Amino acid sequence: MKRKINLLFIFILVFAGINQVRAQNGLNDEQEARAKKIMQSLDKYSKLRISLENGGRGDGIRYAWMDELQKLGIKRVSFTINFVWNNKITKLDIVEIGYYSQYYDVDDPKGDTEKFKRILSSDLEDRLKSEIITRAKKSIPYVIENNSEIYGKKKKICGTEYMNLLDDEVLPILNPPSFLYEVKPKPNWCN
Repeated sequence: MKRKINLLFIFILVFAGINQVRAQNGLNDEQEARAKKIMQSLDKYSKLRISLENGGRGDGIRYAWMDELQKLGIKRVSFTINFVWNNKITKLDIVEIGYYSQYYDVDDPKGDTEKFKRILSSDLEDRLKSEIITRAKKSIPYVIENNSEIYGKKKKICGTEYMNLLDDEVLPILNPPSFLYEVKPKPNWCN
C-alpha cells in the first residue's frame, strides 16, 4: 500500500512538472515540435531562429486566417499604423500592408497578382486588419507609458507602430520599435 502511495506521489510530481513546462511557453508537445522544426529550417542568422533558440514562442492560439495565409504561401503580413494619442488613442490608421513569403528575412512583398486578387475578393484582409487593430489598441498604451520619461505628460503624441502577423501560432512575433514624433512640424496625418 505504501509503495502505491509513493508511486502515485511520484506520478503526480512528474505530471505537475510536465504541465509547468507546458505552461511556461503555452505550447503543447506537438506545437513545440513544430516550433523546433521551423527553427531548424531557418538560416542560422535569422532573427526568428535566434529568438526561437532563446526560447521565444508564440501564444499558441490558432486563428482561422493563419490557415488561409498558409494556403496562399504567405508567412508574414506587416502593418504600418499611424496613431494619435491624446490621453487615449484618438486616431488609428493602417497606412501600409505587406504580404511576405518569408518570416523576417529580406524579402519583397508578394507580387503574385492572383493571390492578391484572392485576398482582396475574400474578407481575409478585413479580418487581418481587425486583428491588428485589436492588437495595436493593446500595445500603444504600453508604448506611450514606456516612453513617458522622454515625452513627460504631453497630452498629444503622434506615432507609428510597426506590427506583424504570422501564419503559425507557435512563432514569436518580432515587431520593430514604434516611432514617436517629437519634431515640429509633425506629419500632416497627426493634426
